[in-house]
Amino acid sequence: SALRIISSSSMSPTKENLFQRIISSFKPALIPEVAPPLLLPTVTSTTTTTAENEQPFGLKQMLKHRHLQMIGIGTTIGTGLFVGSGLSVAQGGPGSVLIAHLIIACLLYIVVHALTELTVMYPIQGSFNIHSTRFLDPAWGFTMSWLNVFRSLVLLPLQLSAAAITIQYWKHTASLHVGFWITIFFLFVILIHLFNVRGYGETQVIFATVKVLAVAGFIILAVVIDLGGSPSRKYFGVRTWTNPGAFNNGFPGLLSVFVNAALAFGGSELIGYAAAESENPHKTVPSASKQAFWYIAILYIVSLLLIGFIVPFNSEQLLKTGGGQKSTASTSPFVIVLDLGGFRVLPDIFNGIIVLSVLSAAISITYGSSRLLTALTSVQQAPKCFSYIDRNGRPLVSFWLLAITGLARFFIWGNICACHIRFRQAWKYQGHTLDELPFRSGVGVIGSYIGLILNVLCLMAQLYIALWPVGQRKSSPSVKAFFQAYLAVPVVILIFLVYKLLYWKSHSMLTLDKIDLVSGRRQVDLDDIRTEKAEEE
Repeated sequence: SALRIISSSSMSPTKENLFQRIISSFKPALIPEVAPPLLLPTVTSTTTTTAENEQPFGLKQMLKHRHLQMIGIGTTIGTGLFVGSGLSVAQGGPGSVLIAHLIIACLLYIVVHALTELTVMYPIQGSFNIHSTRFLDPAWGFTMSWLNVFRSLVLLPLQLSAAAITIQYWKHTASLHVGFWITIFFLFVILIHLFNVRGYGETQVIFATVKVLAVAGFIILAVVIDLGGSPSRKYFGVRTWTNPGAFNNGFPGLLSVFVNAALAFGGSELIGYAAAESENPHKTVPSASKQAFWYIAILYIVSLLLIGFIVPFNSEQLLKTGGGQKSTASTSPFVIVLDLGGFRVLPDIFNGIIVLSVLSAAISITYGSSRLLTALTSVQQAPKCFSYIDRNGRPLVSFWLLAITGLARFFIWGNICACHIRFRQAWKYQGHTLDELPFRSGVGVIGSYIGLILNVLCLMAQLYIALWPVGQRKSSPSVKAFFQAYLAVPVVILIFLVYKLLYWKSHSMLTLDKIDLVSGRRQVDLDDIRTEKAEEE
């Protein structure tokens, strides 16, 4: 048998009380005996696989459409928008912020469609990280996966620290040490993940709903403030675009905004992880990912445009690099706008929403990292202990080990585009047609080529900014600034070369005829899908 039962008590017919059920839920689930190299232990043929058959492998397929949609939205809307956008406005000005976010939004649209096509076809644990091993090169898959893990090792404490600093916006909470709040928030994150994946999904639905309503409400208030209808009775219009101006620091200022924009937009790809735990991925993933993108793009662009009309880039409250200022909620351009509007209570309310947003991001980071580490054990790229999944579908060992910089996001997005390109090439080479795909990217494989090029250009632009930071154009290149801003690149190169040297004989870049297009596919009746699409049209 391909499966083994670790605990014989799981077969016990004895009825358990509530306490016993809680204890038993932490016992191991039914897991694969041996994971085949390079491939996930799922389907090895296209003849059988149902949701019921996949359940024993550990992760529970309990997520519905609304969960996936809100996971995409809730993971994205967070510190990058509410606080990090202040840094972007200060460095590049409102014009640069608008241009950079429009470009990154177009890039994200390409990435989301490429990821959706791959995820619908292969709703596997680890998503795009495991796709790298399957379609590109095991060494590159290993590199991208562990880059993602290392990124989370930094982002989780960053989000917890940001939440602790943000809550000190109120005077009665500022007296308590920041370490106290970090501990409280960390325990809250742990508590959420002690529930099964449905609990995580419901939490994200609540958090995402609050954040969407908050940003939508902010947009309405920002329009009122800009037109002079707020308590301050001050008319702003678009004067900030002429005084002090729409752009700051010229072209380098524009380039400096791209990493912040990528960090702000990052998170939608988490839908790829959640697909492995969704009930019907070929139906839920396409609609959820596309709807999440449009929600995010519209809310981001409109809110940042209005912020640019009201807050000048030389505002003393904005978070500036190298200024030695403490990052607090008062540096959030959202809070600054409400303050300028003369509202007394709303800044406090919005600060509470920022705290919820940061905690939501921390919960999502933990979710994604734990699922990724579990998936890496299946392709023999992580210690086997991380494969432990209890009866409630919780990868407990992975959960306890959680962009090295924002640059990691460009590697991740570029990697998704590259996987989509290779998948399409192998699909055609092995005699398949596009009609066989349950979902096709709206921008096709051409879009993925464009997306890959854009990611490379963004990495090149950030190399320039890393060598000559904004405001230091006349000085010689700074080694310290380079490693602070570009550390992800040396890390990626190092991990890739180490893996290549260790496994250069057995693992090389996969040729089109050797790419596996079968394993990991959930049984899908293509005729039924075509019928459903015809009925919808």
